[in-house]
Amino acid sequence: MIEDIFTRKNLQVLKLILEKELHLRDIAAELHCSPAKVHNAITIFKKYGLVKEKRHKNMIITQPNHQSRLLQKIIELMEMDR
Repeated sequence: MIEDIFTRKNLQVLKLILEKELHLRDIAAELHCSPAKVHNAITIFKKYGLVKEKRHKNMIITQPNHQSRLLQKIIELMEMDR
């Protein structure tokens, strides 16, 4: 579980999602990586309840699930790293 979440790219994706709600392709463009890598990260995050998705017109927007205790703990760890 933990090794699925804590890869360098996954943490970059998660940090960006925590900053603003974005579409998968927008995340990929900002991080200069493939949409497939972002999709894989989001799939893992959804599996553990870290993010939610909402529809806006024909796009799926990813947003943090602030109700997740696991996400709250990850945010605490990320803030300790600063």
